[in-house]
This record gives sequence, structure tokens and C-alpha cells, in this order.
Amino acid sequence: MNLCIKGKLVSGKGTGAKFVSLPIYETIFSKYLENKIYHGTLNLELLPKYIQILDKKFESSLTYPSMTYNGKNYGGIKIIKIKIKYQNKNTIGLAVRPLKSTHNPNILEIVSDINFRDTLNIKNGDILEFEL
Repeated sequence: MNLCIKGKLVSGKGTGAKFVSLPIYETIFSKYLENKIYHGTLNLELLPKYIQILDKKFESSLTYPSMTYNGKNYGGIKIIKIKIKYQNKNTIGLAVRPLKSTHNPNILEIVSDINFRDTLNIKNGDILEFEL
């Protein structure tokens, strides 16, 4: 059974683009999206009832431990492949949970091969639905 979760689009802190553009992360994300990734993340604010559901899914998700790149240590990540639905449009993405994060637990970062804001014509405050 597919599980649908909703979240409100919010602005990020601007650090997602920096990390997803690093070759160690870009290689992982591109592998699961089977395409080059867009160098940025989409941030969704989740309702409390969805946080617990997603946390449980992340417990059994693909996990990459901390990694070293150019002599610097980077935090690990957990990944779940998702389908994003918005106004009769569907696209594939990855729900990403950094093992080190400054985001509140109710913020979910999503990576894809597209710029969601431009492609789906979405803005802060819009509600997006995604399927696990």
C-alpha cells in the first residue's frame, strides 16, 4: 500500500544546494534518480502526524554513513524514493534525512533532477503531496 504525506513548501537555509552539489552526495542521488540532479533541495514543513510516520520509514531506508571527501568529513544520509503530486503533475524525487542537520524534525528535504519551484510553478505556502 502506498502512503501519501502532505507538506507545506517553505524556504530552506540555503545550505542544501551546497551539499547536494558535492560529488559524494551528487553521485548517490544521481544513482537513484537515474539522472543528473538539480543542485538544490525542496523543503516541506510536515504536520506532526506525518513526522512519526516518516521517521518510521526512515528507520528502514537506504542509509549512507558519514563520508570523507577531500579530507573533510561529511554527515551520512537516509534516502526514500518518492513520487511528488501537484495539480495533476507527478515527478520522482528523493526524501533525504541528513544524519547531521540544523533543520527542525518537521522539515523534510527533497532532492530531484528538476527545479520544483520552476517546473511545477510552486511557491512558499503551497501544499504538496508525495507518495512513499
